[in-house]
Amino acid sequence: MRTEETTLKDLMNPGAAEDFFARREMEPFDPAATAFNLANALWLMELSRLVYRRNPSEPKPHPSPRSTFLGTQKLEEVKFFTATDPTADTQAIIFRSTTDPKWAALVFRGTEQKPADLISDLLLSIPHLGSGPIVHRGFKHALDIVWDDIMKEIDKLEGVPLFITGHSLGAALATLAAARHKPQGVYTFGSPLVGNHAFAQTLKDIPIHRVVDDIDGVTFVPPPQLGYEHVGEVRHLFEDPEPPLLLHAEKLGFDHAPVNYVDRLK
Repeated sequence: MRTEETTLKDLMNPGAAEDFFARREMEPFDPAATAFNLANALWLMELSRLVYRRNPSEPKPHPSPRSTFLGTQKLEEVKFFTATDPTADTQAIIFRSTTDPKWAALVFRGTEQKPADLISDLLLSIPHLGSGPIVHRGFKHALDIVWDDIMKEIDKLEGVPLFITGHSLGAALATLAAARHKPQGVYTFGSPLVGNHAFAQTLKDIPIHRVVDDIDGVTFVPPPQLGYEHVGEVRHLFEDPEPPLLLHAEKLGFDHAPVNYVDRLK
């Protein structure tokens, strides 16, 4: 999708889409892969897009539930997690394949606010970074309030390879989750920076694939100059052909749209 074709709905309400798993040919998922795998990236990006869809039990639900799209892909929703703490709005889902080869994904929902609001929240929540492993305290709190419930379900997976993923804020939470429970692999899409160098070093033995769409503005905050460092092996996507420089300010926002991650993965 071209930047000028990306709509505000694509960016602000990705769960309203009706084309999940349909924009690209979906090759089989490889649960044994730890190196970057395009098929796995597409599956996990589509789940990171689908997690934005609100089921009837949630406020402002979408007309058809997530299960409408999962069944045809031989996937099922194991558990939906939502925060009961009013100080953070965290949601995540564990999905699992219904046929062999078995695999599961813990998928965190990203922010549904305007990207500018997310950037403001990040800048207003910067912790003092020291020499030990330190992470963004807002992200940590958002994960803390659902983590015990998530671990209860992870313990029930009985050896099924687990992947952790998410887009935007969901990508930050996926990174933190990987530091608490080592998965088969992590794919983050449009992730902000999460912690300092010492924190990044604690994850050096975990296969984390950090996918960045061109000049996605969310991937630049909080500023590295304040001690933050990205985690994982970067996979940079580009709009082809690149639009004129005049559109680059617009791209800072629209390159963050989940649908562009699906279309530009390669």
